[in-house]
Amino acid sequence: MLQAVRAVVEGRVSRPESSDTPRKAIVQAQHRLTPTEVEEIAAEYRAGGTLPRIAKRWGINRETARLALTRAGEPVRERGTLSPAMLEEARQLEAEGWSLNRLGGRFGIDPKTIKKRLADA
Repeated sequence: MLQAVRAVVEGRVSRPESSDTPRKAIVQAQHRLTPTEVEEIAAEYRAGGTLPRIAKRWGINRETARLALTRAGEPVRERGTLSPAMLEEARQLEAEGWSLNRLGGRFGIDPKTIKKRLADA
């Protein structure tokens, strides 16, 4: 990097074009969720979906998914919590021999948190 700066200063390399030239702004494409999509996201969340998984499935940011749930009037679980349906499924899968790591991956929650939630239940 320092050599490149010296080359410009010494005139061995031409200077880049001035900042007066207009540059095209990088704009992220936005997708506004329709009321139907918001309700579908809320239904998916009520069925036990996690925010990261829903966000990935819908191609939206996790925060956008959370805001959609808020718009739908759906209470958002704290990170690392399991809905009653998810907890029951985790119990069944653990009884079938699933490891804590595998359960953590299934629910998108740290294996230590899964262990604690199962012990608390």
